[in-house]
Amino acid sequence: MISGGVGYLGGGFVFLRKSYQPDRRVYISIVRSYKDGKMTRSKTYESHGYFDPANPGYEGELARLQKRADELEEEWQKEHGSMVMEFARDKKIDIKAAGRKSVGGMICF
Repeated sequence: MISGGVGYLGGGFVFLRKSYQPDRRVYISIVRSYKDGKMTRSKTYESHGYFDPANPGYEGELARLQKRADELEEEWQKEHGSMVMEFARDKKIDIKAAGRKSVGGMICF
């Protein structure tokens, strides 16, 4: 067991942060990581308090909290996720067409 460290579980941007205490308890929070300019920052969504890894229900609680973190990530992606645009290669977009949307410079791969 790590003493006084921080561990991370899960992928994506919303994850469980586990802060290990010297008395072997673990403080668990659901956190979102994001970039602010060149700095990486984090925002705590939910704090769930101290857990004892020796408790028989510890692994079940971790699984439940990871599921909650995954739900929060899915909600965030629905609200703020990326947008996919498709264009036909053989057609030109009429500059005067109604409903046309200018999206600025674009990188295509």
